[in-house]
Amino acid sequence: MSAEPIPPLNLESVGKRYEFTKSFTWKDAVLYAIAVGAQRDELEYVYEKDLKLVPSYGAIFSVEPVIVNDMVGRGVFGLDAAPKTLLSLGNDYYVNAPLEIRDQVLRTEAFVSGIYDRGEGRGAQINVQSETYDDTGRLVYTNVERMVGLQHGGFGGEAPAHVSVEIPDRDPDAVRQQLIPENQAVLYRLTGDTYPVHIDFDVARGYGFPAPILHGLCTFGFACRALVATFFPGEPERLTSMNADYSKPVITPANIETRMWQVGSGEAVFEVANTDEDAVVIRRGRLAWK
Repeated sequence: MSAEPIPPLNLESVGKRYEFTKSFTWKDAVLYAIAVGAQRDELEYVYEKDLKLVPSYGAIFSVEPVIVNDMVGRGVFGLDAAPKTLLSLGNDYYVNAPLEIRDQVLRTEAFVSGIYDRGEGRGAQINVQSETYDDTGRLVYTNVERMVGLQHGGFGGEAPAHVSVEIPDRDPDAVRQQLIPENQAVLYRLTGDTYPVHIDFDVARGYGFPAPILHGLCTFGFACRALVATFFPGEPERLTSMNADYSKPVITPANIETRMWQVGSGEAVFEVANTDEDAVVIRRGRLAWK
């Protein structure tokens, strides 16, 4: 039996905009907080009285099914759904203005901002930028989701930009340890990312994983809570940007630790390690706050 042909990349998909809306209530804020590990003593995230939003929330919009399947799948690959070799590489996330927690409909505009050649056997990098607005028309979140189409490297395109993040040559200024329970991905997918590699054992094995993997953005959210609690506790609205590369998938249950170094006024770098495997799973992390 011959191998299934690899669909060609549609480079003309770059720049074409896709728009969708999503309702938001205080329950969405609490669901997201629990999905990224918030505990019952973190009342600012889980109790509707004086509720605050885990500030990484706005990154979820770039991995909505309408984006991954319709825009990336049909747009970049010409398929009815994204190919089974699509994975997340990292995020460049910006809070333009804190989102008010009240009943409202949020609008997101998304587009493929670039397709880059990582080289033969290393895949094509697909950057999807999403811009989310509240019901007054105010831009609240901008996120660039960096994905890789594993089958498509070596097509002769421009190489992706490399951003260097220098980790100080000293022990971390702070370390926070967290347990990610076995069923965390089952819960996290209710925030909108229903990509099957996070729930379906057969799909995960098709990627070469022994079991479904945790969403990279879920680990990102765990790290965000740790960073806020360390540098500006009780004031999550001060976060302005958070950037990270995903270097290895997490299979739950897993014990992780977020290692943090403050490098300036309102600036820090970080990495996240799976201590069960002695492996760094988030590299080149950067954080900025007001």
